[in-house]
Amino acid sequence: MKKLAVLFSIIVMVLVLSISVACAAPYLSFNYGLVWVDDADIDDAEIKFDQGSVYALSAGYEFLKGERVELEYSNRENDLDEISGNDVSESINGDDKATSLMINGIHEFFPKERLTPFLGAGIGIANVELDVDGIGNSDDDVFAYQLFLGLACEIYKKTNVDIQYRYFATEKPDYTFNGVNVESDYSTHNLMVGLRYNF
Repeated sequence: MKKLAVLFSIIVMVLVLSISVACAAPYLSFNYGLVWVDDADIDDAEIKFDQGSVYALSAGYEFLKGERVELEYSNRENDLDEISGNDVSESINGDDKATSLMINGIHEFFPKERLTPFLGAGIGIANVELDVDGIGNSDDDVFAYQLFLGLACEIYKKTNVDIQYRYFATEKPDYTFNGVNVESDYSTHNLMVGLRYNF
């Protein structure tokens, strides 16, 4: 099921971008911000994470009526905070990283105005890596999806500042530590600010 979902995501990316090239004007964008990872259940334990950082690079096409489609590369990284289980909690060192390739669809509500609210959604693939000091590290390639909303402000001709909230999550990644397989969760909340230039 996991391999089928990843394959489907890649096919959708290629088809949508191929159609877009012939129908719309290109743009580039860069977004940076803060990311919070929801507590993750691993077997009988729960891991908490520190606040981390996220950045995203996108190349896309904008249609005349306010629709956009884009290919996005993003990276998220958070330090581990503590692990708890059986009524015992202790600090834990390490980090959690997610690198993703997504295809996003975005709708702008007032594309001709200086201030433009927008909604978006995306699907793709992500590599999620968990590195725990003293135990080891493991990663998994999984299906990923996101939902987001924001506000675009035109600060100069063809140049916009985007402020947005994103919910980004993946299928449960499987990790292997010292020969033992464990399944976890990965879902995040992101606040981002970025620049977008339309050609």
